[in-house]
Amino acid sequence: MGNDYGFLFQDGDLARRRSDAISYEYNEANPDEEDLAEHEAGFVRPLARVLQRLRLLGHTLDSARAEYQEVLDSTTELAAAYDQAEGSQSILTFDEFCALACRHPLSDLESEYIDFDTVDRAVIAQGRFAAYSDEFARVPWTDNSDSYWSESSFLSARLCIL
Repeated sequence: MGNDYGFLFQDGDLARRRSDAISYEYNEANPDEEDLAEHEAGFVRPLARVLQRLRLLGHTLDSARAEYQEVLDSTTELAAAYDQAEGSQSILTFDEFCALACRHPLSDLESEYIDFDTVDRAVIAQGRFAAYSDEFARVPWTDNSDSYWSESSFLSARLCIL
């Protein structure tokens, strides 16, 4: 689930990791049905090593700022086209967007799936970010902005717009 960032990694970055999303009991009872190694496979690489590859691909803070401005410009144009610009909150500046994105370490975020039948699921799945709803309302909207099932997926859905 989520965006495919496989291009940032190399074959040597592939490793197995246990996951709460895998039913290990089912795998033990049905060892021939699923390949556990395939389900546990994930790319792992220290951020310091990923940054160099991002820069080589042209992804810098300056390019992110320019891309955010393009998103901002298209969002502003759409809002004006639908006559929604008056009275609405301003969209976050790039620096405000970065501050929101960096507010909590990714390793601290909850990733437990919140079932869609759960009462108040949207707020529960947002976790600590529900307290920042006014700021998240100022982030440009995309097709995936409401596609989340946990605190970590909420952050990804709302901020992975570039």
